[in-house]
Amino acid sequence: MKIKDPALYRLMKSFLITYLPDTRQKSKHTIQAYRDALNLYMLFLEEEKYIKFKDVSVSDFNQQNISSFLRWLHDKRGNESTTINQRLSHIKGFCRYIQKKDILSFKTYSEICEIAEYKDERVKDFIWLTIEDVKLVLKQPDINKKTGIRDRFFISLMYESGCRNDEILHLKLKNIVINKEGEPDVHIFGKGSKHRCTPLSKDIVPYFNEYCKLYHLDSANSSDELLFYTVRNGIKSQMSQDNVQRFMRTYEKKGNRQIMMRSDIKLPQPFASWSNSL
Repeated sequence: MKIKDPALYRLMKSFLITYLPDTRQKSKHTIQAYRDALNLYMLFLEEEKYIKFKDVSVSDFNQQNISSFLRWLHDKRGNESTTINQRLSHIKGFCRYIQKKDILSFKTYSEICEIAEYKDERVKDFIWLTIEDVKLVLKQPDINKKTGIRDRFFISLMYESGCRNDEILHLKLKNIVINKEGEPDVHIFGKGSKHRCTPLSKDIVPYFNEYCKLYHLDSANSSDELLFYTVRNGIKSQMSQDNVQRFMRTYEKKGNRQIMMRSDIKLPQPFASWSNSL
């Protein structure tokens, strides 16, 4: 495959493999976030600008395209402002890198820096769910479907552990440990590889076991695999935050309707907003 702008791709590789981990001392989670942002930008160029991967050049990194990219994330992928702003920050970081390498002009980089963040228009007040509300949330996934089994376990794990989306998506199967008494713990490695162990209730164990029967059939030999993953072209990869936002938004709408019908109150904020804020 002939690359139109090989210098751009060499710098993209060195940015992710050398500059971020060695020079900037960024964590694996942060590097993955930069990689996701760049992959999404390439996908946007292909789907919206009809520019194939091999034909992308440094000239495609400009104010107009990046602004359109943010709208695409909002309108086509349904991303929240916080996610959009994170993608913008990572794209700007890469552009700053290639500008320092004299690949991107200072004028173009300055114009990219002018792109404003999206305003976060979500209501800031938190709504604390009752135990009955949580039970109602866990009834939303259709457990007759494979994805419903997955979503129910994901939601219950998020609720019990207090983890952020990103932390859950980086968990491996071995990070869920059940002792001889049947008491489960989750071992979380956050920013800077800081470790913490959070106890879970026994109620989550059946959800975990049912999930593993579908997604981790050979659990003894797959302990190093990602706990949550997607398969594309036969290749397992980390589930994206976009995917989590999509299914959480679906349950958010269903759950809000049922909670309001039961309690006869109007919620000032969707219950699923905690999936974005944790």
